[in-house]
Amino acid sequence: MLNYLETKEIYQRLLDLSSSTVTSSVSLTLRSDDNIWLIRSRINEKVKTAYNIKNKTNRKNVIQALTSVSTHLNRCSTIPSNGLCIYANDSESFCFSPFKPILESTYECGKRFILTPLAILFETHRKYGIITVDGNGFQIYIKQGNHISLVKKKEVRLLKQHGRGGQ
Repeated sequence: MLNYLETKEIYQRLLDLSSSTVTSSVSLTLRSDDNIWLIRSRINEKVKTAYNIKNKTNRKNVIQALTSVSTHLNRCSTIPSNGLCIYANDSESFCFSPFKPILESTYECGKRFILTPLAILFETHRKYGIITVDGNGFQIYIKQGNHISLVKKKEVRLLKQHGRGGQ
């Protein structure tokens, strides 16, 4: 798992690569709860279909990038708790777990890297506390950006509000 500065360095490098004239870039971000076996099989299918690309140099570059992604996925037995980011083109590849959890799984093969999931991690969001109270207890949540996490949950059992007898 990388810290903030290391992730920021890779992000800047990916921005530089996105502005260069690369013909094929593969962007893959995975949340921690994604099925890595399913993702591996989908990437292997993409490699097989890439052989149908008519332009010879483009086909070679796409296959190289997808093969690099497949190699990185094969090295991982599970997805880390903060998720997994893999960015590859025909010449370079980056595989890392960021400093904050990935909120959205994405896959894109195109002319540029899709860096939106990483950019969201660098946004600073205010933290808000949310308290819900009902007759059975309360819950305390913290909301930061699009992420809501449960901090505390307490259930209470209240006594009935009436005494014995009637009029």
